[in-house]
Amino acid sequence: MDPSIASVDRMMAWRDKPMAFVEDLWPGFVPERWQEEFWIACCRKDKHKRIALQACVGVGKTTAMAIESWRRLAAYGRSPNHWPRGLAVAIDRDNLKGNFWAEMAKWRVAAPILEDMFQQTSERISRKGRFHEQWYLDARGWSKKANAEEQGRALSGLHSEFPFVIADESATIPQAVLQTAKQIESSCEDSLIVQSGNPTSQEGALYHAATREKDRTTVIAITSDPDAPNRCNRMSKEWAQEQIDSHDGGRDNPWVQAMVLGQFPKGGINQLLTYEEVDDAMKRSYREEDFRDSPCIISVDTAGGGMDPNVITARQGIMTWQQRVISGDVTGMTLAGMVAHEYNERKGDAIFVDDTGGYGRALIEALRLLEFKPIGVQYAGRPMDPGFKNKRAEMWWNAAQGVKNEGWSLPSEKMLREDLVTPLYFEDKQGKLQIEDKDAIKARLQGRSTDRGDSFVQTTAFPVDPTRARNDPNRPLFWAEKMRGNSSSMCEFDDPRKWED
Repeated sequence: MDPSIASVDRMMAWRDKPMAFVEDLWPGFVPERWQEEFWIACCRKDKHKRIALQACVGVGKTTAMAIESWRRLAAYGRSPNHWPRGLAVAIDRDNLKGNFWAEMAKWRVAAPILEDMFQQTSERISRKGRFHEQWYLDARGWSKKANAEEQGRALSGLHSEFPFVIADESATIPQAVLQTAKQIESSCEDSLIVQSGNPTSQEGALYHAATREKDRTTVIAITSDPDAPNRCNRMSKEWAQEQIDSHDGGRDNPWVQAMVLGQFPKGGINQLLTYEEVDDAMKRSYREEDFRDSPCIISVDTAGGGMDPNVITARQGIMTWQQRVISGDVTGMTLAGMVAHEYNERKGDAIFVDDTGGYGRALIEALRLLEFKPIGVQYAGRPMDPGFKNKRAEMWWNAAQGVKNEGWSLPSEKMLREDLVTPLYFEDKQGKLQIEDKDAIKARLQGRSTDRGDSFVQTTAFPVDPTRARNDPNRPLFWAEKMRGNSSSMCEFDDPRKWED
């Protein structure tokens, strides 16, 4: 919509006609049915509105909240002292900036009238001109050590005739935080509190809204269930059915319940690493004597057919160095040279290469031509510990334990941080630990794969003896411990197929 034809009457009409707002500003956008239901609920004549989006993965809930926030900002400011003012929070400041705040920027750029009316910084979206201090949406956050009471204070001090609060990923936000948000209802003409998240936890604000406060909250359940007539079409029926069929227990599987069906699971589903645990690891630093007797492992997550980057990680005991991220279009021999350089510079003991789907085969062969002995890692292959569903689950779990309990350091990289805090785990009916499906993680990362996280956790693929500690020039490049049942033996792995099912 051209800013020059946006009349006051037209903008006032957006208060009662959310679909007119969407059609005027983004005429090519086709919303899901549940998104229309959500926007209509936001326009009800109730004085105080509380809405919770209980959603499966990848359905566009952040998009829906961003569009509603823009409608609220654009349609509700018309006379002195009647400005819309809002606050936005998530599980932490970085999550808010990387998801909801980025989504706000995307839709603003796509609508000339919003670019003409509003300015956006890292902390605030405000009306251009003399009302910028009265007409705004603020990004609020808290420190990693803050308790629920301190977090709740981030939502205090919002006074307006048209206040609104947006809480993204509220499944893990303490209920006490949103309890503070309800203060905006004390004296106003029209208030709105919206929260959304995947139903993974029975302790956070989302579960509280969907159970104890369901009589005072409009709960919109969003599902990808292939058999549901009102399912969200953003996630295909084929994908949803594949997840149901491939997870033990089918529809009773905790991960399927939360991430496909959009239901709170009967069994537990948990986060492997928290933001606080990862941030603490990224602040750690060590001297060489703290790790020099540990094996040095070079791990390579290979590009999926050139679509994703290649990532090289070097970890020696508790120390992890800065990752090398290389575009996915490099040749096998070129990438092998980079891996060889890292191996020689770090005096490595082992090279682990992601060979899932055969994408690492060219790199493995190139490294062998350079007289190295790389190990191919099959993520769907057999774990050493039978308590895990597959090798992928075992690696992610062991790496998480190293970060949480053994003091491993991590390089300070924003995308690595997001990779490590995103995956969830659960147990199947046989009691085997599983990590959620990689496609579902990719959907929550807005299409990005966990390349950096995979490269890091892959350093735990197999046990390694450090050659530097033996001072034996005739010792092979690296050894791995092969475990079968209760017996173990040391053997050289020069054939990656030995660890496939």
